[in-house]
Amino acid sequence: MADTLSVMIGVEGIHLPQLTRAIPLLAGVTMGAEDIYTPLGYPVTAIIPVPTTSFALLVGREQTQLWDYNLNIVMLRLPDCSAVAPYWNVDGSLCFAGVTEQRLRFWGIDGKPAAADLPLPNPDGFAQALIAFTIDNQPRLAVGDDEDPEVHIVDPATGQLLSHRVTPDEDEGVLSLTSGVHDGKTLVVTGGWDRRICLWDPTTGQLVVRTYFGMVDEQLWGHTEAVEYLRWFTIEGQPRIASGSEDRTVAVWDALTGACLGRSPAFPGFLKGLAVGTDRTGDTRLITATDHTIHILDAQAQPVAELEVSTEIHSVTILPDNRMGIGYHDAVAVIDWTCMARA
Repeated sequence: MADTLSVMIGVEGIHLPQLTRAIPLLAGVTMGAEDIYTPLGYPVTAIIPVPTTSFALLVGREQTQLWDYNLNIVMLRLPDCSAVAPYWNVDGSLCFAGVTEQRLRFWGIDGKPAAADLPLPNPDGFAQALIAFTIDNQPRLAVGDDEDPEVHIVDPATGQLLSHRVTPDEDEGVLSLTSGVHDGKTLVVTGGWDRRICLWDPTTGQLVVRTYFGMVDEQLWGHTEAVEYLRWFTIEGQPRIASGSEDRTVAVWDALTGACLGRSPAFPGFLKGLAVGTDRTGDTRLITATDHTIHILDAQAQPVAELEVSTEIHSVTILPDNRMGIGYHDAVAVIDWTCMARA
């Protein structure tokens, strides 16, 4: 039986059905009081959490929805975007940026335009990487294009756009982005077709680190195919970068030296996301997924546990409350994964 939540909030919301029986997609796992399994009717190809909130953007092939996963309410629908990211405006309001037809568009949480549209420099490209970060408490966006060797830094308040070249080859664009802070400085990380991972200063465009790939001291370092996913995390205060590639592996890098600290075995299918969480013992875990399996890895990208499911997974993430969000072919689930991540 399906129950419908009846909680009203300040903006118009659409209440979604939630199944309150055991999740049939996770073998041997019974839903807890905080777990959710919500049918949607479309594949969820990415789940993008909004930091410090219970919101997440559910990205489908033809639509993006802002979902409150605690209240199980869709609060906002955005147009079809090739890339989308939440950000906090200078006045403290929550806004969203998305790329549609190679134009960067901005919306407030009420769905109204929050700034003027901004055309991207490469009208024939396909921008599929978009992140938000801050510099001196001011919001910034970084946009990557799979056919453009430059990353574009945007000030959403002014529309100012700065472009920094991050790949040496004209034909090798950017597929993935992340950012982090070290010693008080914001750094942006890029990955793409050239298999390298670049760490650079978004204010100057200066390259800080570029990782190696290929054979080093008779050992294979890095990725042999394009880098699709990037995540920044820290271990005992030391910055790390986790990367997921079309070569079906996850790697971990020292963000300050570019040294490869670990690389997973090749998984049986292409990766469906990459996330970082903490298990119940306080250990850092990397989470990725293939077609019907969630893979939990340690901080050196070595396998710790697997969760088998009976339907195809399209995306996986870790939410701000450390629960796991899973996008399926027609639904989304939120579960407590930490009790299952045992070595």
